[in-house]
Amino acid sequence: MENNYKVHDMKMPKDFSKKTFSEFNKNEIIKLFKNNLILSKLHDTCYTVIELHVSLQNDIIFETIFQIASLYTNIDYPKLPNVLYELYSKYQKCMKQYTGKNLPENRNNQEIRNIISYMSSMVCLAPKNNNFQLGLLSKINDFEFDINMIKKQIKSTDLELTKDIFFENESKELVIALNEIAYLLKTTNDTTKEILYWISWIVELEKKRKKEKIEFVINVRKINNISEKLTQFWEWILWNIFLKEAHYRNKPELFQQIFSLYNFYKFNFKKSSRTKYLVYIYHSIYLFKKEFDWSLLPLNDKYHLILQSNISNNEYYKMTFEKTGKKYYIENPITDINTEKKKDISENKKNIPKVSKKKVMKNEKNNEIDQRMAYLYQ
Repeated sequence: MENNYKVHDMKMPKDFSKKTFSEFNKNEIIKLFKNNLILSKLHDTCYTVIELHVSLQNDIIFETIFQIASLYTNIDYPKLPNVLYELYSKYQKCMKQYTGKNLPENRNNQEIRNIISYMSSMVCLAPKNNNFQLGLLSKINDFEFDINMIKKQIKSTDLELTKDIFFENESKELVIALNEIAYLLKTTNDTTKEILYWISWIVELEKKRKKEKIEFVINVRKINNISEKLTQFWEWILWNIFLKEAHYRNKPELFQQIFSLYNFYKFNFKKSSRTKYLVYIYHSIYLFKKEFDWSLLPLNDKYHLILQSNISNNEYYKMTFEKTGKKYYIENPITDINTEKKKDISENKKNIPKVSKKKVMKNEKNNEIDQRMAYLYQ
């Protein structure tokens, strides 16, 4: 990479706790990045994601990308979770060389820059829907916890599907509800509504037990990269059920998406993220139960935009660390996404900085996009 495209700054993430590299409010830039992804503003997305990367907010970038992909695209691009997870895995390998005081140098790694630009551009241009915008959980009344009412609702006749998943001392109501979900996943008809009912029931049961100060028994489980204390939640049992069902169906494309969503759920998991991360559970349920075309590749006609933004990304970085893009942020205040009309994707093409053929050829000669990164352009 040419020296004039490098970030010459050794600040650490803690130095960007409130302000970004260009002295903007960090939370406002994060919100702006989310809105740009949702509204498919490619030009604006490129600026905001690079502002966050130069500010060493890598985890926030990926958490946002994963969440927007599930929340707004989900089954409109069925294979997107695995595409994103494979790219993120390549990013993790690149990051192994950047630890401690060397961490800021990841901003000057061309492969890391390309992966971040590529993933954010994909999610930005992917189709959007409102499948998960209307609130999927049901209101559960007290009488629905009555044993006679539970018996009326249950369709499974035994606990065979989950006999190897639970510990003997775990709350029986939880066992019954999660076993019912396992049963509903097996059926060939669309049981999405029923599965979401039982998830609502479990969420309300947990609140009820906490309010009544009755122990909600869930044992510690061994989950890679998750502390023991954070494994005592019913969602991990549900993910076990999802993964078993995906494996049982013997459809590689389905298992790949469920496994990827499981890893999105694990990403920076905290107790406070449980509600927000339910979207990955909803996404999984839709993959299991809704009808869609696995061959859908909705970005085929937009790859030229994604590639052009990738080839141009060093210019964006240069503008950011030279702080020549400040006017852009001032002239584009954050607006509520519900009040702004979504512009046609074709407008993004006009906004992307043009790169001359000579410059592209020079970049190729300089091997800025080398063979090792060819997977980004296939």
